Amino acid sequence: MASKKHVHKYHKVKMNSTDIWACALPDCNHHMPPHYIDTLPGKASLCWKCGERFILDSDNMKLDRPICFNCAHPEMVSEETDLFGKSDIMADFLKRREQVKSE
Repeated sequence: MASKKHVHKYHKVKMNSTDIWACALPDCNHHMPPHYIDTLPGKASLCWKCGERFILDSDNMKLDRPICFNCAHPEMVSEETDLFGKSDIMADFLKRREQVKSE
């Protein structure tokens, strides 16, 4: 059975003592085998806290149920910095890029 066409809601699960990433949405059987996990950063996922789309990266993938940058760092989000709207994937990317440049 092929995966449904949607943004997956990734979470880490144990399968035969190995961590894999799988979609938690009903009626979706998508999962990333261990040898493909390195391809997961950069993919879109739904946030486990707010349900909005965001881009997975090595930081949010440390959590078993990843959350978006806005939920992880609400103190850094304001009307001025959230120009694209919370649901825009590029907003997360641009905020992180600016944050890295300023460090």
